Amino acid sequence: MFALLLTAVKAQTTPIVIANFQTQFGLQWGAMTALAMLYTLPVVAVTFLLQKRIVGGLTLGAVKG
Repeated sequence: MFALLLTAVKAQTTPIVIANFQTQFGLQWGAMTALAMLYTLPVVAVTFLLQKRIVGGLTLGAVKG
């Protein structure tokens, strides 16, 4: 919805593009999986790089006093 409201051209977000790989004849598994992996890899990489800070922040918020 944001892509349609904020742009003048026909723009789509990545989850919408991934969902559009479904056709009347079935799913285009190869293209859909490749795009999903490209979409997921940066999130996994940042999580691994910042793992100590994420755990530290979770434990800091759990300590009383």
